[in-house]
Amino acid sequence: MADLVHHPDELSLRPLDNFLPDWLPPSSELPRNPEDAFTKGLALALGPTTGRSRDVPELDKPLEGPPVVESSEEEKEKDDDHVWELAAKAVSHKSTLFTWDTSSQVFRLPPLLSHHPELFYAALRKTVQTPTVTPFPPEYIASELRTLLTGYSGSLWIWNNIEEQFVPSPNAAGSIVVDGYSATASTSIFERFLTIGTLVRRLQAVPTQLMGASESWMHAFSHALTLVLSHIRSTLEVEPICPEKNLSSLHLEYETQEPMLVAVATLLRRDRSHYPPYRSLPSNMISALYKALDRAINTSAPHAVQCTLSFLLQLSTQPCIRAVEEALGLGRATFLPDMVDESSELASPNEDRAPMEVKVMEMILPSEVRQTLERGRKSLVLLKKACPAHILCGRTIEDIDDAEHLKWIWGDDEVQRVQAEAEQQADLLRDLMCRWKSGLPVDHKAHVPAPFPKSTAAPNEFDISLLLLPATQSTDDNAFNRFLGSHPPPLLPSSAPTLPLLLHHVFAKILARSKVISHALLDSLLSPASQQGGADLLAHLHILSSFHLLNFAPFTDLLTNALFVHPSPEIAHAPGTRSRVRARLGIAPLPHQVTGEEFAAVGLGVGLTQRGQWPPGGSDLNWILRRVVIDSLEVDKQGRLKTARVDKVWEQADSIVGFAIRDIEEGDDAWLDPLGKSPHKSGTGTKRATAVEALDFLDLQYKVPRSLAVVLSERAIQKYRQIFSFLLRVLRVDTVVRTMYDPAIHELLFPSSEANAHLLLRTRFLAQGFTSSLVNYLMDSALRSPWSAFYSQLTRVKETSRDPEVQDVFALAARHERVMNTLLEGCMLLPGQAQLAGEVRVCLGTILLLGQLVLDRRRGTLSEQEGGDQLRSLAHKLITTTQTLVQLLKEDQAGKELPRATIPTGNEGGAKLSDLLLRLCFYEPVKRNG
Repeated sequence: MADLVHHPDELSLRPLDNFLPDWLPPSSELPRNPEDAFTKGLALALGPTTGRSRDVPELDKPLEGPPVVESSEEEKEKDDDHVWELAAKAVSHKSTLFTWDTSSQVFRLPPLLSHHPELFYAALRKTVQTPTVTPFPPEYIASELRTLLTGYSGSLWIWNNIEEQFVPSPNAAGSIVVDGYSATASTSIFERFLTIGTLVRRLQAVPTQLMGASESWMHAFSHALTLVLSHIRSTLEVEPICPEKNLSSLHLEYETQEPMLVAVATLLRRDRSHYPPYRSLPSNMISALYKALDRAINTSAPHAVQCTLSFLLQLSTQPCIRAVEEALGLGRATFLPDMVDESSELASPNEDRAPMEVKVMEMILPSEVRQTLERGRKSLVLLKKACPAHILCGRTIEDIDDAEHLKWIWGDDEVQRVQAEAEQQADLLRDLMCRWKSGLPVDHKAHVPAPFPKSTAAPNEFDISLLLLPATQSTDDNAFNRFLGSHPPPLLPSSAPTLPLLLHHVFAKILARSKVISHALLDSLLSPASQQGGADLLAHLHILSSFHLLNFAPFTDLLTNALFVHPSPEIAHAPGTRSRVRARLGIAPLPHQVTGEEFAAVGLGVGLTQRGQWPPGGSDLNWILRRVVIDSLEVDKQGRLKTARVDKVWEQADSIVGFAIRDIEEGDDAWLDPLGKSPHKSGTGTKRATAVEALDFLDLQYKVPRSLAVVLSERAIQKYRQIFSFLLRVLRVDTVVRTMYDPAIHELLFPSSEANAHLLLRTRFLAQGFTSSLVNYLMDSALRSPWSAFYSQLTRVKETSRDPEVQDVFALAARHERVMNTLLEGCMLLPGQAQLAGEVRVCLGTILLLGQLVLDRRRGTLSEQEGGDQLRSLAHKLITTTQTLVQLLKEDQAGKELPRATIPTGNEGGAKLSDLLLRLCFYEPVKRNG
């Protein structure tokens, strides 16, 4: 071999002389210096031939006329004009100009070396590469390549621990070329074997690195990767079918293993484009596997690649699938005795305390499947709290062992079988629930169609001891071998040609169970409290509507009497009447005479301002408001006794509903000045203002049961309290308007000005019209109409258990949230209705100032002239503000005109501000003709 290296002329170049064209010099004349090979070769080709005579082929048509005589080099040196003399003697009708283009003895080569004749190009390349080429016999190269496949070093390529790849060994001088193959062909053959050997060596270290992982799915992936590598190594160690000297056929023998290794190495960031130190492994291996498999299917990757990724995904997701089953009641740990944590809370639908395996698995599931499983899991947690003895919460360990676990399915027959079993399981669970609710004995075993093998009978596939590569002799027992043999192309079934569709079928059984659990929770929450596990949601909603929405007449009347009283002058000057009012309200008698300052905050009850602080607070106010709730419930109790109707929730309402003083929020201090001592600028000067928000300090709280926390969330209860505060403002203004119509103040307040007297009557009428229109709109259209539609819908769900809009408790919570937003929109309390709410607040404040004016004139604390000025200002302000409100309502309705196809249905019961606009049309100025 060394002789071949030191004597390049003895290679297979000289036999080419017999096939070279005449114009190419023989190989003996080719230069030995590779740097001058190209230039000297061209010089020999273009110059006169030596050694043997050759006829120059005429590639171009020769010129007509006498031939041009070439002069020797000596003659050219003596006389350079000799060429021109010969040209002048030549006789020709054509041009006789002697140039390189017209010379017939000059061979014109193409401009690119690769466009030269094949033999010339091969000879020249052979001459240039000869000093750095080390040719080896094919048999020897085949043996070295077989060594590379197993990841071991040989005599030609050795493993570089720094770069973690195979590099040429020092024994291989120069480039390694197969005898009889070009350098390009040799490199192409070597590349596949180097890739396989390098990736096998790199991937073999991954399971060892994963032994310290804390995630269960990473250990499962490590085990699956071990099986895949074991299969690939076993196929690489099989003797090839083709002869070893045929390297092209040997190259094709391993066309399946290379893409498999490249796909796995690319997933783990260990392919040949990466070098140590490697990037960390994917943080979410399950999601990375799913994306890689989906990409391989969409790009029609080789079937072996699809099967490899599918097998890795199938085994890696098994711990996650087990966790999903356990979260829905199909695991041992879920149903051990006393496993219900009474201290745990599920305060909102957005809170999820699922295990990490469940969350990792749900990341690759379609949105519909993920939402159904999430709702079923949360429903089971709530069902355990609402009714721990429910049939779905009390399965025995034997029943769990008999259940068949979920697994991936890849065939059409498996898809049909799983769908049939899912429907059968759903019917079985519904039948068990019906028998349990009816009090009939329930036997799980009697309803199971066929027993399944227990999960404990199978060995643990994820034992840490299995992480090492198994022996190559046990290839028949390799799970990956069985997977490849049982899954011919195409991989996915025809009924589920994509991965998202396949996942719907894989989780068909658990989806059916999840829907049954969700419906069972909804049925339990709607059941009356007298039944086992019943939460009586309808009763709680009725209490909220009665107290927070003021739909309970006894509560509304008692609250009005406690907070709002007649500010008539007789009360201020008749101690007996005032004492009776204080005694009825439970307020202690005052040691001094009442002054007019106590009634400066018009419409507020007696004694609320006498302490000189706001909010009033104290035990007196606490006792008054407590009596309001208790007395109103007592009135309702008497009515229920007459109808022989017993309601446990109503009997406990006094411990559910209660008043409190809310905390002061930053920037929300308007209600801290109920006496109106802050200056207010108007057209007539500085006047006292009466705060509309004086009673916003009152907060009507509601204690929500733990089982109803999802439907009656803190956010929903806050919306009830916001509506209650707004209704208190309106109720106070309505009380003031009624006070202005009291017979005690029918005497003329402006005896010296008939115009002011008529203006007062007209303004009072406009205030009464606005207040009554607003109150009737709120109670009828904004609140009662949408609420009644929602309550009727829940009643139908309770009776029929069928409603496409309310399938589970989370759909019910979303429906309840939409209804509350509708109520807020009807009350003009949404953030986007700030301008409308501001105009309503100004109108209510103006009416309160009008009532304060009437009270001050009747008590004589305000002169007639000042009162007249204030009256004209308030009348103008009330009219202009109401007209502005009407204009805003028109613009709001014009912007909400929807096509007929997009108009909401009647089930939504949306509040219509057009009703309020219709009621306030009398404020529009009359258009007169001419």
